[in-house]
Amino acid sequence: MQHLKETEQAEIRRLVTEAIKLGHMVEVAYDDDTEPAMPATDDADLIYDEIGATESTTLRLYDRSSTSYRGWIYLVHGNGRGETVADYSCTPHVEALIDLTEAV
Repeated sequence: MQHLKETEQAEIRRLVTEAIKLGHMVEVAYDDDTEPAMPATDDADLIYDEIGATESTTLRLYDRSSTSYRGWIYLVHGNGRGETVADYSCTPHVEALIDLTEAV
């Protein structure tokens, strides 16, 4: 993630940090890959290390205690401020996370 713009890094850090605080584990996939680049974890540093390796990243959220799938967030790298999150699934868990991070 180190080669991304500072504003983009800040948006992603806020998103991942809040996801972990809300009890999610995050799986990272590149572009439109169905296979994860990294299995679900709640280790923020591991997540940050995988984000930004390609032009886009999909974050898949799982409940930490039950490991049930909660939804996805699609990031496009290199967009302007506030445009890193390009799309996301309309699930209560993801929408709550998006609302929380956009309010900051």
